[in-house]
Amino acid sequence: MTTKQYTKLFNAAPPHLIVFSLILIFNLVPHLVLGQDENKPHVSESKNSLRIFQIDNFEVIPNKKLELIQPCNLHKDTLNLVTCSDFIYFPFGNLKSKNDLKSSPLRNFTTQQITEDLQELQLLKLNKSRLILFFDTDTESSMTSYITKGEIYDKAIKLVNGIKIGMSRNEFFKILFDKFPIKKEQSIREVVMETCVDGLKHHYTFQKNKLISIRFECIQCTWKTDY
Repeated sequence: MTTKQYTKLFNAAPPHLIVFSLILIFNLVPHLVLGQDENKPHVSESKNSLRIFQIDNFEVIPNKKLELIQPCNLHKDTLNLVTCSDFIYFPFGNLKSKNDLKSSPLRNFTTQQITEDLQELQLLKLNKSRLILFFDTDTESSMTSYITKGEIYDKAIKLVNGIKIGMSRNEFFKILFDKFPIKKEQSIREVVMETCVDGLKHHYTFQKNKLISIRFECIQCTWKTDY
């Protein structure tokens, strides 16, 4: 049928039929254009807006505050997460400057200021635990973590979400997940959390069912300063 024939047919149709046709087209076109990607991981949305996915056919429900942007990946004994949660950027609170350290979970650390490339770094130490922090004073910069490097081994240090050295693996998983298969949980020796931007990683290592270390790694940082 030609364009003219379609136009003639359209003009001759009753008004109520034209309106119905337009509504039908409006609702169908987005689905025809966008479609569904069958290759995406199996992810569904529950009534309480939590993202639900599966690991080896076991259902997993992350805590809403974890803000996962994709399903977790379990490789052998390591669980990998990618998150946009504030916690991963600011595990010791939203510190703006070195002056905030006195009222933070890091208040018992000794602090030494180091200058590299005209920028001030803060070297913190407490027993075997150590951190290197950088506070960006540029008010127009995008959100970025103050952590450039770090290792935590002391039980006295508690992160803002309640994670601390010595806690059981099950206690740790209850902070991050509303539901996680216990069979899979027991096989995990390390949990790696990565920021959705900026390339900061948290490494949580377990031994004999206890959290024994937390390591912070900034992939994009170029400073050479070490502990």
